[in-house]
Amino acid sequence: FCDVCAKAKATCHPFPKESTTEYRNYGDKVVSDLWGPAQTRSLGGAYYFQPVAD
Repeated sequence: FCDVCAKAKATCHPFPKESTTEYRNYGDKVVSDLWGPAQTRSLGGAYYFQPVAD
């Protein structure tokens, strides 16, 4: 566990840094993250941002 995981008393192990799986086609692996809450709302009224990468 990393320092943050230990302090937060994480109950599961973090994801590995590298994958051993081969991805051959677009859409085989999709990665997403969630950022927020922001101090200021977006033009659409959201406090969170979710980028997605293929």
